[in-house]
Amino acid sequence: MIALATICLLWAGMVLGISCLDGPIRFTAPSLKQAVAPELGRAIALDIGRVTFRAFSKVEIIWSLITLALLLGVRPFHKIPRAIGVLFALVWPIVAFQSFVLIPALAVRAQMIMKGQVPPPAPYHMLYSSTEIIKLICLIALGVLLIKAVAAQEEELATN
Repeated sequence: MIALATICLLWAGMVLGISCLDGPIRFTAPSLKQAVAPELGRAIALDIGRVTFRAFSKVEIIWSLITLALLLGVRPFHKIPRAIGVLFALVWPIVAFQSFVLIPALAVRAQMIMKGQVPPPAPYHMLYSSTEIIKLICLIALGVLLIKAVAAQEEELATN
């Protein structure tokens, strides 16, 4: 279970770095504001974001598959705290929804903006941000709960 905890906390750090730092900060880069035209700077930032989030989505799918495999490999399985199963049951569908629904929809919107078009209002950014916050909270909670579960197992072994 320590491998699961490590992955969850590493994954949470990646979410913080990419979604909470890189995403918003990219649009404040002075070099992008000094582009020939401000629209060009925004288009470059959108294109970088589109590529970054698509790549990170693939990494998150891999993390999801690895955590599922590791969780299924825990023995005895009944000793896994219920909260851990519930949190993973939240994280995995969020990753799927973001990867297969939101990121493609956001990529289409970014392409429209890069072509100078104005996309119609849509809730995609709000949905992505909301699910990202929920996923981040779940991953941090999973890391903490898994570390506590390992500590409890070690304490149980020491007393037996």
